[in-house]
Amino acid sequence: GDVKMDLLLQRALEFDKLTHYKYRYALGRKGKLFSFVIDFQRSDFHHIIGLKKLKDLECVDSAREKVFNRILNGEITHEIIKKSAFYHQMEKRFYAFENFVKIFSDENTTYKYTQDMSRSRINADYLLINDSFEELLYLFICKRTKGDTYCCKSFFPFEEIKYEMKQT
Repeated sequence: GDVKMDLLLQRALEFDKLTHYKYRYALGRKGKLFSFVIDFQRSDFHHIIGLKKLKDLECVDSAREKVFNRILNGEITHEIIKKSAFYHQMEKRFYAFENFVKIFSDENTTYKYTQDMSRSRINADYLLINDSFEELLYLFICKRTKGDTYCCKSFFPFEEIKYEMKQT
């Protein structure tokens, strides 16, 4: 019969496609233009999908790009990560990740400049918000430590905090 592809592998492959692209955004506020370029590196996947939450799994506790490659070659699967006692902390994000790639080309995505993230412990430069896909999705963007591109720092569906409040 038809073998269902592992869900973690599916997400890793989707993300890997993004590593070939850059997205440039420009937003205006009070006569000022902000523009930034987002790019994607294999090592970003770890954080975005929430693998860092699985503190009890040794297999995800090595160099992030190495973990990504082990997912791609089938060594680390969804079945394996589901065994973690902390899986519930990343589960919503894991399922929401189905729409992660779509956010960047969806015209319903709005961008905010995050001057005051006092409502959040997330330190970021920009916030992308999308509500096209059944649930409200948040994506925090920050400048990479090296170079002048930006990366996706955190991604998750709405739970209880409306991060767009008090944003410009």
